[in-house]
Formats: sequence, structure tokens, C-alpha cells
Amino acid sequence: MTSVLFRTNAGKKSGLGHLTRCLELARELERQGAFCSFAIDTIEESIADFIGSFTTHCLYDSPPDSLNEREDAKKFLHICASKKIDWIIVDDYRIAQEWENLVSAKGYKICVIDDLERCHTCDALIDMKWCGPKTESRYEGKVPAHCKKMLGPQYALLNRTYKNQTPEKCDTFNIMLSLGGSGDLNILNNLINPLKKALPSAHIYALIGPLSLGKDKFIAEFTKDDFVTPLVGITDIYPYLKHTHLFIGAAGGTLYQIRALNIPAFTFSIASNQHTNISNLEDIGHHFHINEIIHDYSKVANFAAKIATNYQRIKELGSEALVPIDACGCQRVCNGLLTGRISPPALRHRSCVETTLSVEHTLRPCIDKDINHYLNSRNLPANRQNMTSVSEINRIDHFCWWFDAKRENFLLKKKGKPCLYIWHEQIMFEQLSFLVGGWFVCSEQTDFQDALIALNWQLEHCDKINPDVPWIAVINKHNKYVKLMNDYVGFKEIDPHHPYYQATANYFKDADPKEFHYVIREPQAQASTS
Repeated sequence: MTSVLFRTNAGKKSGLGHLTRCLELARELERQGAFCSFAIDTIEESIADFIGSFTTHCLYDSPPDSLNEREDAKKFLHICASKKIDWIIVDDYRIAQEWENLVSAKGYKICVIDDLERCHTCDALIDMKWCGPKTESRYEGKVPAHCKKMLGPQYALLNRTYKNQTPEKCDTFNIMLSLGGSGDLNILNNLINPLKKALPSAHIYALIGPLSLGKDKFIAEFTKDDFVTPLVGITDIYPYLKHTHLFIGAAGGTLYQIRALNIPAFTFSIASNQHTNISNLEDIGHHFHINEIIHDYSKVANFAAKIATNYQRIKELGSEALVPIDACGCQRVCNGLLTGRISPPALRHRSCVETTLSVEHTLRPCIDKDINHYLNSRNLPANRQNMTSVSEINRIDHFCWWFDAKRENFLLKKKGKPCLYIWHEQIMFEQLSFLVGGWFVCSEQTDFQDALIALNWQLEHCDKINPDVPWIAVINKHNKYVKLMNDYVGFKEIDPHHPYYQATANYFKDADPKEFHYVIREPQAQASTS
């Protein structure tokens, strides 16, 4: 029988995440015939229920203020001395290469679980974090050549219960709030009333971690609230997740569980290790995240209402992940450790129908997967300096706007890479119909010719569909580049006596005529007959 000893920890300082994923791996190892035990600092009262029946060794009488790797390795090896150990699995940010060198020198095989891209002395490495194209190369030169690397969310350590499951249907729109095993419950408390106003017929599951701050106060306040069910002492959240329609909370380990079930989520960071590249999250099907603690709770609640209104659309967005979470990670890791075979699944391929505009340029309609890249591009300084509002657009505001927007958006690519976004929309004002539009670059490499190709396509496209409708626009007087281009394609400046001047001022409310040109492009049907 293969014997596996885990060195991990859980408590007020470290939270529950490391222990939780190790327990899932241990359960799968035991299903495949291994014997698993644990070595942790101490068993704090709040985590005893999570450990369950596994044999657990405590290295200290009380939680240490800091960990000395050499001393810890000595205590750990003392436990190993009387046992046959085939694999040691380490999941603890405090333990690094000094500890590993001391333990591996005694002949033990070490598997490290880490996501910090550190150097390790180990025989196997698990890092379930997705880092885009860099995922496979993150540890080059940082681990021994013989080390078996299991990298990416295909190795997320989830219970097999999540495999091929979909949330059960229910009439009530259920929202789960969670900060993980710890966190300040004032954050959840501040969310509840705005959610009640935005979604009065919904129900909230508030997952209370054993190490949460303000736990007693929160429970006392909401135990008798029909809108909220506090979940206390829960060691398995699957029975609640399968009834959940929306997850709101910290971007910790629960993210893999909700992605396995394709539950829409809005997440935020409450710790530095939760700061994540948005595009990497999008690859696993999660598009709504901010790298900060939330400050405006009413905006989050309003966005939750948008998700409820557009639920099927957002579910479909999540189901198109480049890197799906299939809840087979524990089995893959077990195969890697017990048989030496590593076989990650293939990534999905993305494809969109694109229109060729030139040898270098293609164009396609925007899709929901563009939601974050669209905002990142719009917020570039090169774009903001020429707009009616030079402020950055808040990400939550953008999320809400995206699902209400009536404009048609398109993405121009150059040599396969995003070049610029261009958009248009037909508007009515006091019985006047007109088109408005705009464009903004995705990078500083975009030049005049790129923009002109996109603008020519847009005008030809709209002339076919709306030949009797004029275009109106405003152009920053400092932006001679855009003024020249608009002159070239037929825009002319208008004065306050023009019939469309007031319509222009009404639509572009922030465009002071002292700072912006007001321009119009006459309807092409009218122009062709004049």
C-alpha cells in the first residue's frame, strides 16, 4: 500500500484553502488504495471538523508566530522516522526549498503544491493556476529535470462529485455569498440589503467560514431573516452549490468548484494571492472579477440583477471556456503520483467568423468574451485623452452597461491581433433619426490606415442598411488626426442653426463646443440625388 504524508496547515493565519484541497486529494488517493495522514502545526478547534478521521500529527503545542524551516523539517522527519512514507505532499506557503532540501536528503519523494512560481527541490509539482500560454513554462529551471509537472486547472483538486454535474433547477434565484474560510463578514453584511432591493424575490446562502471575523454577530443578525440562510460548520458546500444560480465572493479555491458547475460568478480579491490576470480567468470561463475589495455594494447588487435578467446568455458565456474545469484533477494527480503517467486534456479551440477587409485586416462582430478586453482598450490613456469623458470607466459599471447596450460593436484585427474597436447605433431625438459611432484603439501600434479601413467599412455597411439616416459626431479640437480622417470620409462641421446641432449637443452632453467640433455626414441617399 502506498503511504502518503501531507505537510500542510490551516488556522486563523493561513485560512482553510490549503487543507481543503489536500483533503480532497487524500480522499481520492485512499479510493485508489493509498493510506494518507497529515502533519500540521496544531489542530485549532475551528478546523477539527474539516480534518475528519484522517490520522493527524501536530508538530507544535501552539501555533508558532513564524516558521523556522530547519526546525520544522527536524520535527517533521521525527514523525517520518517510524513510518514507511512513499510520498510527502507539501502545501504550505511558509515552506520552501531549505525545508525540501533537508527532507529530500533523507531519501523521501516530495510533491509540492504551489502557485507562487518558486524554486523547489521536488519530484512532482502541482500548480493548478492558469497563466495563459506561460502556464507550461512557469517552472522551467526552477525544479529538477526529473520533476513531474502537473500545471493548470486540469489539476484542480476537486471532489469527484462535481464531475459532469449541472446545478439543479429551482424556482428561486439563489445567490451564494462567501469569503472562503476566513474574511471579514462585514463585507457580506453590507451586500445583503442592496441585494434585497435589487432582487427582492431571491434567496441568499451566506457561507460562514470557521475563521471568519464577526461570525457571531452575523449569525445573530440573519438567523431569523427569511432572505438569508447562514451556512455554519459546513464542510461540503456541494449540496448548496447545486441549487446556486450566482456566486458572489472572494476569488479563492471555491472558484474551481463554481466553474466545474458553470455557475455565473462575480468575484473580488481580499488577499494579494487572489490578484489575477483577467484574461487568464476568462480562459477558464470566469469573466466578472475585480482585483480589489468591493466598495460600492449597490453597484454589485445592480450587476447581480443584470446577471439574473441575462442568465442564459451568461451561462453560455461560461460554457465556452478555453480551459474547462472538469473536476478530474484529483484523479489526474493520483495517476501522476501512483503510476507516473501524466495526461492533461486538450484545450478547446476558439473560432469566430471574420470578414476580410485587406491582406492584413479582418473584422468581426464583438461577442460577450470581449467584455473585459473592450474595457481595457477603452481605458487606455491614448483613447481617453480624446474622449468627452477622460476618466477611466469602472469595471462594475462597464459590466452593467454591456448587458444593456444597444450599439453594434465590431473588432478590427491586424495580422490576427486586436487593432481597434468600432461601434455605431441609431438614435432618435425629437423625431430626428441619426447614427452615432466611434472607435478606439487596442494598442499604440494602430495607425491612420488601420482606422480608415475600419471607418470606410462602417460607413459602407451603414449606408446599405440606413441610406436615409445622417451621421453626427463630435471631435476633440486637439485631435487633428481624427478630424482629418472624418473630413476625408465626408463629415462637415455644423453651427448652432443646423437642425441636428441640438441633437448633437443632447447626445454628447459632455462635449463642450469650445473644445469639440460638431460634425455631420449627410444621408447618402440624399447626397446621391443632390
